[in-house]
Amino acid sequence: MRIRKAKLAATLFPWHIGLLDMINHNALVGRWIAEQRGRIPTFENLYDFYRYVHGEVCSGTAIDFLEFGVYTGHSIRFWSQMNRDPQSRFIGFDSFEGLPEDWLGNYTKGTFDVGGAVPQIDDERVSFVRGWFQYTLPGFLKGFTPRSRLVVHSDSDLYSSTLFTLANLNMLLVPGAVLIFDDFWMPTHVFRAFADYRSAFWRSAHPVAMTSDYADQVAFVFD
Repeated sequence: MRIRKAKLAATLFPWHIGLLDMINHNALVGRWIAEQRGRIPTFENLYDFYRYVHGEVCSGTAIDFLEFGVYTGHSIRFWSQMNRDPQSRFIGFDSFEGLPEDWLGNYTKGTFDVGGAVPQIDDERVSFVRGWFQYTLPGFLKGFTPRSRLVVHSDSDLYSSTLFTLANLNMLLVPGAVLIFDDFWMPTHVFRAFADYRSAFWRSAHPVAMTSDYADQVAFVFD
């Protein structure tokens, strides 16, 4: 019976309807945001949000900061200036050639291309890994061991990039690890990738702060 129903559905609806995915996930995002309002600190200013996560969540101590999606480097620069512990490390991952695939609206493949230029930051604790995550992250992880609290800043934009990085970092995302998302509210990209990751890997993380602009940035701590 189930097989016949599946065949019938495939016959009647042979095309994937992306709009329905968007509508369904947008409802989930809206409900999630509504549930968090009043429960966790919410900030109008991005940098106040960063300061709270750094000071109240990370206690201002040494961190291993991994950023995925560097672009011109404003986030990694701010974090390295904010955290002056000599034991901290700040490592940014980016192709610096823009998006590897179309994202939303006018954000097509190649958007955010900076011609391969790596940000110039005068801090020996800061380094960059240039290339597509799918090519560079597995090799990097073979030689990387966190020595301080792990803070992951995910500004990958795309579902594919976000899910790939989370899956590969899973063994490092131990209880207490901090995960910060940019563009978290994107229903079929970041939000969906995080939901699918948690479901597939049986992971639990609780939100600790977000920005007020429809939860564009959200910070989680792993349980």
